[in-house]
Amino acid sequence: MMATYQDTAVDNPKGLALLLPGKAYPTQMPQLYFAKQVALAAGYNVRELAWDPGMEWSVPAITAEVEKALEGNDLPLVIFAKSIGSLSSVYAAEHSVRSVWITPTLDTPEVIEAIGANTAAQFAFGGTEDGYWNSEAASTWPENVRVLEFPGADHSLLVAGNPARGAAIVGEYTTAMVEFASENL
Repeated sequence: MMATYQDTAVDNPKGLALLLPGKAYPTQMPQLYFAKQVALAAGYNVRELAWDPGMEWSVPAITAEVEKALEGNDLPLVIFAKSIGSLSSVYAAEHSVRSVWITPTLDTPEVIEAIGANTAAQFAFGGTEDGYWNSEAASTWPENVRVLEFPGADHSLLVAGNPARGAAIVGEYTTAMVEFASENL
């Protein structure tokens, strides 16, 4: 079984925003929900993927899903990917796709290398208490990759014992995505 899609169209689209969820983080959750709103406000059609829970979690499997999702698309592309969806960074680098990496899996060398190799504008953000985030690796990326770190935040961008800080982080990364869109979409 393959991923399923939900499409939202705008009049006279400037491009297509492909939203790739995490393994257990669907596109209706805050990080991708607000990414969708940013893309729509920027004039992009949105295609949201829902992974098949039994799929293989590998670069080739995610790349195949991305390619299938893009069949017939001739609009400029931007990828918004959460967590395991960042395995699509290899595809993005090969095709120089503008991308937003939401708590990417920086414990995967291929992801670190692909984000660094992609010549398109990119934005990556994560928390310092996220076991998948790698501050050192993120600091090595070129200038076309904007990096935003949230001290004390985990993989869900929450801060233990401080729900108000977690809510504030939602506003901060949403504002940063709006800025990225205004400059790059």
